[in-house]
Amino acid sequence: MGKVAQVLITGYWPDRVPRRIGVPQKPLGEQYLAAAAKAGDAPAILAGGGVTITHDALLAQVRLLAAGIAALVDVRGTVALAGQDRAAIIALILAAQVAGCRAAIVDDRRPGGVAAALAALAPDLTITTDATLPASDVPRVLTPAQVEAAGDRPGERRSRWRDVAVLLPEEQGFAGHGHVSTTAMVKALTTYIPLLERADAVLAGPLHRWDGYALAMTAILSGRAVVLDPAHPGLAPRDAWGVLSRAQADAIVQAGRAPDWARRVRLLFVVLSDFDVRWRKRLESALGRATPRPSGGRSALARRSAPIPAGHRWTCTACR
Repeated sequence: MGKVAQVLITGYWPDRVPRRIGVPQKPLGEQYLAAAAKAGDAPAILAGGGVTITHDALLAQVRLLAAGIAALVDVRGTVALAGQDRAAIIALILAAQVAGCRAAIVDDRRPGGVAAALAALAPDLTITTDATLPASDVPRVLTPAQVEAAGDRPGERRSRWRDVAVLLPEEQGFAGHGHVSTTAMVKALTTYIPLLERADAVLAGPLHRWDGYALAMTAILSGRAVVLDPAHPGLAPRDAWGVLSRAQADAIVQAGRAPDWARRVRLLFVVLSDFDVRWRKRLESALGRATPRPSGGRSALARRSAPIPAGHRWTCTACR
């Protein structure tokens, strides 16, 4: 296991942060970071709040998104998705960005919906609510309703749909987004994406918060390792790229070596850490001693961070 080059920290813990700090209006509010630091709390990146997502729902959604991303990458930047659920639309627009899509169509039937916000926050995508398909072969994101509406018109060849990779029924949309600001959520996730591209690890905070879920999701989008802070004992190592709670990390630091289960987890790690460099280095050292390097001299994390060969998927074990 190679060293963790960068750790992203997220989370808002009401039991640790005095109420007088409050919740910032902006997801990356500098005032909140300063107030949290004064209160003795670790600096944090806040991505929304007040959302409850059950453990089972989290795993189901992460797996669903991971499957969608794998399909997107496999067809080189073309996808069909995403229903009317706002979180689903946002997640899949971000998925389209990561997969290299150049255009997106969203089924935005609500007044004041997400299309305008997405247009401002994802300027590299052409976003429209037009349910019709132009004759061009520009990769785009479609909803099932739009695909059904287009149908097989007289004289239309099915080859026009050859690049449509993922069709998710609207009822499979991402639930649990609650009252989180759509704009704040998109802005936070689009902020995380470039950070994740430079990071070898991601901290994902408590899983019952939207911020923890968002970072877990975007880490999978970017193909990075994930370490979650599970308050749920049902979250086993096999259910994630890698799982460490703060208590587990402290135990590893004290013992000087990782537990046996950590050796069996392929592509372990997002490290839950504050900005205590000595603590983090001790943890990295313990994990490094417990995780032998694979053949070829590169760590599993380094191999996963390497460029993807042409014609391969980031999920391909031969590439990773």
